[in-house]
Order: sequence, then structure tokens, then C-alpha cells
Amino acid sequence: MAERPVGVTDVASGAGVAQFRTRERTVAAEVVSEQYLIGLRDRVPSYRGMVSTFRTPGSAAVNTALMSLFNLSGSGVLVAVRASRMQADRTVNSSTARWSGTSLITTAPTDGTVLTPVGFDSAGSHSASVVARGLASADGTNGTFTPTATVTGWRGAGLRIPDATTMGHYQYPDILMLPRTARDDPVVLREGEGLLLSFIDSWPTSSHFLAALAFEEYLP
Repeated sequence: MAERPVGVTDVASGAGVAQFRTRERTVAAEVVSEQYLIGLRDRVPSYRGMVSTFRTPGSAAVNTALMSLFNLSGSGVLVAVRASRMQADRTVNSSTARWSGTSLITTAPTDGTVLTPVGFDSAGSHSASVVARGLASADGTNGTFTPTATVTGWRGAGLRIPDATTMGHYQYPDILMLPRTARDDPVVLREGEGLLLSFIDSWPTSSHFLAALAFEEYLP
């Protein structure tokens, strides 16, 4: 059964490419040409991974940057962020619900601690131009991290625990730093864009926090 193009030239399969194939066969002594269009995924991830901060002490300052993920110009990839959360361990009771937020930034951070992502698939190739950074330089140790949040697009609050006698009975729930819908419809960062997770209010320095992101990289 021979194959040859009819009306179009065969196109190799790949990211964002539909593959055309034609087939020629004989039916009742008549030559019949058939053409098939094989649909492919618009974008095929080149990397799937996750990254987390170190255990980060709270900060008495407001609008303190906690973690960022930035897609540097020239990376050649898009970044789809599917999940982002912050987990808190507070040791001091408080009647105040303190807030954290997620912002889009367009200036790449240059300080803080560079964090190493872990890939879900060892065959994936992580772009060195997709950079995660955090405030903590090690568990329990904060460094200098100075990116500035612009417009905060998403906020989350911690629990109020005003009773000191019951403080030790609570495990803080995760604070979602992106909407749940991002798991199926991710936030996409183009070159020159990043996400910044910040403390909007001051948090007790005796408290500790972890922030984590799950993301994918793929060709535009």
C-alpha cells in the first residue's frame, strides 16, 4: 500500500504541528486516494518539575518577598505554573489573620537563594533560564531577597488562634497561592515574566514557612 501526498506536502510531526498522511489504494479496479490529518498536542512539555523554599522564618517587615519563579528573556520556553502553596507553622497565638499574596513581576530578581527544581521525569530538560529564588538561604536562616511586588493578584490568609492554651493543638492548613483552577488551566509565564510570593503583613519571627511550586516548561 503506497503513500504519497495529495494536494499537500507531508509535514513531520512535532510540537504544534499536525501531521498529514495520504494513502493510495485500489477499490474495485479504481485507484482511491485518501488523506488523513493526525492531530497532535499543541504544546509538548519539555520539562515537568517542582521546587520548594527552605524552611523560612517569618519577618517583622511588611511586603517581604518569600519566593519567586522567573522566566528570563531568551529562555525559548513558556512556563506553566500548575500549583503553588504556602505552609505555615506558627508558635505564637494571634487574633489577627495575616495575609500573603501572589504577584506578576517583570523584573528578574538578582538576590536571594537560587533554588534547585526536581524533575518528575529524568528525561526532561530543565531550562537554566527558568529560575526559582527564595528568601531563606537554609532551613531557619533568612538572607536578602528584595524583589518588589507590583499588583497583588491573589491573596490568602492564615488562621486566627487567639487562645494561647489551644495554640499547640492546631496544624496550620495550606495557604493556596494560586487558584485551584490552575491545576487544569495553568498560569503561563512568557519570557520576561515571573511570579512572586510575598508576606503582605508582618509575621512573627518565631513562625516558619515553606512555599512550593509545580510547573512545566514547553516550547512556544
